[in-house]
Amino acid sequence: MQRIFNALSAISFVLVLGIGAGGILSYRWATNPKTHEKIKAEIITSITKSVKMPSMTGGAVGKPAIPSFGN
Repeated sequence: MQRIFNALSAISFVLVLGIGAGGILSYRWATNPKTHEKIKAEIITSITKSVKMPSMTGGAVGKPAIPSFGN
């Protein structure tokens, strides 16, 4: 019975160390300025791909139609 408890204790210890190390690494990744720049660049490129920008080399804008009122 003591062997089972020792094994469970060792497994628990490894899991706690893994969770702690994962938390520390996640915090360091999230607060890294390079990560912020990478995410900003990715967001900007995805937005510019999805938004249609008007072309500056397109044709001239036509005259607006003047409505006629029955004449």
